[in-house]
Parts: sequence; C-alpha cells; structure tokens
Amino acid sequence: MPRQGAARTGLWDGHNIAPRRAKRPPAAFQATGNYGQSFSYDEFTPGYLGNTALLKGFDTYKVGLYVDFALTSLTLDGAPAPGNPFGSAVYSFGHRNPQGLVFHPTTGALYSTEHGPSDNDEVNRIVAGGNYGWPTVHGTCDDDIGSERPFCQANDVIEPLATWTPTIAPSGADFYLADLIPQWKGSLLFTSLKAAALYRLTLSSDGQRVTAKETLLQGQYGRLRDVLVAPDGSVYLATSNRDGRGNPSADDDRILRIRPKP
Repeated sequence: MPRQGAARTGLWDGHNIAPRRAKRPPAAFQATGNYGQSFSYDEFTPGYLGNTALLKGFDTYKVGLYVDFALTSLTLDGAPAPGNPFGSAVYSFGHRNPQGLVFHPTTGALYSTEHGPSDNDEVNRIVAGGNYGWPTVHGTCDDDIGSERPFCQANDVIEPLATWTPTIAPSGADFYLADLIPQWKGSLLFTSLKAAALYRLTLSSDGQRVTAKETLLQGQYGRLRDVLVAPDGSVYLATSNRDGRGNPSADDDRILRIRPKP
C-alpha cells in the first residue's frame, strides 16, 4: 500500500522505503547551485503510473520552450513526459525556487512550496502550462515590487494560494487524509527551514483556496526539512540542523514522529 501523498524516491510498505532508481537525466536537465534535489512521482497520469517525475527547475536550463524557472516533467529515462503542455520537458514556468512537490492523494492535483527572494515565499497549486510570474511577479499580482498587474493580465499569471513576508523558507510537503489526527484531515502540511515550524493549511473543497493556516512546533526542533504521512496516520518530520545553516544539538539530525498520546 503506497503511503499518503506523493511517493518521493521510493515505495513505502509501512516499514521501509524501497529505492527506485531513475536514469541520470541529460546534461541539459542537471542543475548547479542551490535549487534542491527532490522530485515526485506522478501516480495519476493514465498509462504512466509511477513513470513521470516532476523536477524542480533551475535558471541555467533551456529546453524546447525557451523559458527559465520551470517545473519539468520527465519519464524515468530522463525524456520529456508524453502529454507535456508545450511538447517539451516544461510542465509549468515562472517558479523561483520550488522546494516541495506533492500530489493530492485523491484528486491528483499538484502543489508546490517555493522560496521567494527576500519576500513572498509561496504555496502554489500547479496547472499544466501555467505561468507563475517569476521573476516579474513576487507573490500575488499586487504591485508590491513595482508594476505587476499589467504583466499578470497580459500573461494570465496564476497567483499563489498563500504567501509569506517575512519569508519562512518552506520545504517538504504532504497531504493528511488519515483518521488518526482527525482535526488535520484534509490538510496540506509543509515544513519550514527559516521559521523552524510545521505549517498546516486548510483548503477549500475544490483545493483552490486556503481557508485557514496553523503554525505548529515553531522553534522547538530547529530547521525542518521534510514531512511524510505514514499509512497509520503518524506524521514524520526530518530536521535539517547540520546543513551549515542551523544550530545543531547533540541529538541532531533527527526523524521525529507525531501521533496522539495513548
């Protein structure tokens, strides 16, 4: 039984993650610099179950569609995925620095967490072919960094579901659909590095709006890199205090488990 949310670099059997290797992508898709390494298997594309990876874009890549800052959709062989909106590797564009990618377990909708520069960290709902505005637009189309509205109107920019200024450095994400923590059911969970917290977002019934936000565990365990929901409803968090930017304790780094008290 696969775990909730999107399988990351393997298959969850309730105890262990069995690695699943993809071939090394072509040089055009290999990033340099601080752009992260995570990806998410698409379990919802008919005929391509578990065969499509959505990779975070980086500013040196240009393939097919000449646009920077894109999410790319590839087969496990490193080729552009069939059905991509532009006939190339590009799935969506206008992203600055995506960190977490997760598919909703029942609808298949894709969500990302993204780092802004010194403002406007974002959570986005990803639409194939969508333009998310970067670098002209930071966050919503509100002219906070200059004339954003005309660009948004001319280019059909998709605005984020939520933004954070000051920035929080959002990282890994997962959906919670279990019954073990009933008040979290249906929530989008994501970790943060700078804010050192777990965030819980309540979404509208169509998944296109954030209706409530909750900040949890802030400052208790330092930088949090990722979150995973296990089949029994327990939530696992990975700390990231030994990455050169944290203040590690003797116990770091750790995997933390969240579940109700007996």
